[in-house]
Amino acid sequence: MAVGLAGDLRQPGVNGGDAMWMGLGAAVCFGTSDFVLGSLARSIGVRRAAFWNQLIGLLAVTMLLCQLPSSKQVFASAPAAAWIAGVAGGLAYLLGSLALTRAYSLGAAAIVGPLGNNSGAVATMLSMINGQIPGAGTLTGAVLCVAGLPLAARGARSTSTSSTPAALYATFASVAFGVSLWVQGRWSVPVLGPWLNLWIAYLVGVPTLIPLLSRLPPKTEAYSRRNIGRLLCVCTLSLCARGCIAVGLSIGPTALVAVLSALSGTVTALLGVLLLRERLTVVQWCGVGVVIAGIVVIHASR
Repeated sequence: MAVGLAGDLRQPGVNGGDAMWMGLGAAVCFGTSDFVLGSLARSIGVRRAAFWNQLIGLLAVTMLLCQLPSSKQVFASAPAAAWIAGVAGGLAYLLGSLALTRAYSLGAAAIVGPLGNNSGAVATMLSMINGQIPGAGTLTGAVLCVAGLPLAARGARSTSTSSTPAALYATFASVAFGVSLWVQGRWSVPVLGPWLNLWIAYLVGVPTLIPLLSRLPPKTEAYSRRNIGRLLCVCTLSLCARGCIAVGLSIGPTALVAVLSALSGTVTALLGVLLLRERLTVVQWCGVGVVIAGIVVIHASR
């Protein structure tokens, strides 16, 4: 079996505490990136935002792989099953990214954030179906996350945007991210390592989005100085978040890093309430609270 790229990052004395900080760093970066992503998608469009995010990420990770001595060995010796799993996981991640970007362009960040970051619960349920029964705490947290979804989607006040479509897109994103996490974590990451998996995800996304992007009418105002600044902010934060996850996966348990990074929805929700003064109904607050409580319970059970 090929040695994963994670081996390049293992250092003596590294422990689970370092992986915890990587997971929390990913949560902060992803949460902030998603917060900015909403206004960017409304301005330049969902597909444009997703394409540039994927392209810049692909270029950055390609340069990183060129500096890793084990990358050539992995390319040459990895079995076909690992590549197939990486591509499948990359496609699932791309669908999740498009759905989440669309959700942020339609609804309040305080709702979309927690709903769109339930990949940990989805991956847990898929593991159960596959015969891997989690502990009572993890199972309880997953049930809470699922139960909070319909509550957060109900009771919207009359505004210019509807929370129901946004909630549906965010829920689909959670499922897609969970499937991607489960597929890659089970069949691809152990063989290819996190960095090569990340590269595959970007590589799958760019050529897939090019035909979709070519159908859009020209929109020169989309690339204003303000939008370029927001795009660079989103791409940089997304790369930092994925880098934290890659390092975390190489030095600690995958479950710990994945669950902690899912707290990004809490970060996005708090930014929406504090900076945009987004208002939620009591029912929606209850749904958001239940989802956040489920994520916390999953984390506490690890």
